[in-house]
Amino acid sequence: MDGIGQRLREERQLRGWSQRDLARETGVNPDTISGIETEQHEPRPSTLRKLAEGLGLEVRDFFAEPALPKAEAPTGAGRVDDEDLDRWLADHNARRILMPDEEVLDNFERLASGPNREAIPERFEQEARESFREEEEVLGALRAEWTAGGSLLPQIDEGPNLVRRAFARSKEYSRLGREIRSRYSRYLRGLDKYGEALYLEGRADDFVMIGGRPQQAEARRAAIRALREEAFKNSRGA
Repeated sequence: MDGIGQRLREERQLRGWSQRDLARETGVNPDTISGIETEQHEPRPSTLRKLAEGLGLEVRDFFAEPALPKAEAPTGAGRVDDEDLDRWLADHNARRILMPDEEVLDNFERLASGPNREAIPERFEQEARESFREEEEVLGALRAEWTAGGSLLPQIDEGPNLVRRAFARSKEYSRLGREIRSRYSRYLRGLDKYGEALYLEGRADDFVMIGGRPQQAEARRAAIRALREEAFKNSRGA
């Protein structure tokens, strides 16, 4: 199997991926990838199949002619870096997931401000709805890029390796969608936890659970209510 490690490294670098990037795309351990690339051990057939699928190749491609040098790599199959993604998100009004941590906390505290404690859960619930709406609009813009092409996902030009480049574009679209959903999920989890903290501190009369099932929400609410009552008793020396 001489040459597989070199070919694997060339295909990975052709896409601008690190070994950890390739590991995320294929489910193959980074140490295994490193061992294959440095020819320390021979890959199992099942491992080769996973690597080939993640790279948009056939297993036989590992035994073919070397990949093109990076400078000659065909366009349309590259990985979008974080800065380009953030610029695209800013252009598409993804305000909530571009906030630095300090601004996120300031936003949550703004929702918790005011003398009307009963209105706080409603404001947090409204913020969750707005976040879901924003997420759907951003993902809709990403789907439009997938269909028509754009700065993140340019259309694939005719030329060599067309199928490979189209497959790589498809995987990048999926990866970007996962990244955007993950960022919104982190924001919503923060909103959820902040609302609970306000309730425990006695600054709000109730809290909402974002995305939870009704039974789970009620059980969690009861447990947190009990913690709050216990803390209140302790503060009074009971």
